[in-house]
Amino acid sequence: MMNCPDRRQWDDLLAGSLTLRESDYLIKHATDCEDCACHLDTLTGQDQLLRAALTAGPDTAAVDLPSLIRAVLQELDEPEAP
Repeated sequence: MMNCPDRRQWDDLLAGSLTLRESDYLIKHATDCEDCACHLDTLTGQDQLLRAALTAGPDTAAVDLPSLIRAVLQELDEPEAP
């Protein structure tokens, strides 16, 4: 059984407040653990930008994570087109 990160760690990842090493670890974990991937989808509103970053791999996603988080938050704040 995997030792899964707690909610605080996922929140820190989404806030961009982790080190590159910590971010890499969490992103790798989410690619290997379906439960955590689902939990992360729930936290982000199942945003496809974050899912694409996770499937791109830890090295790519961690470097651009703060920009990605800003884009996700901006997209979530925008009203849906009629």
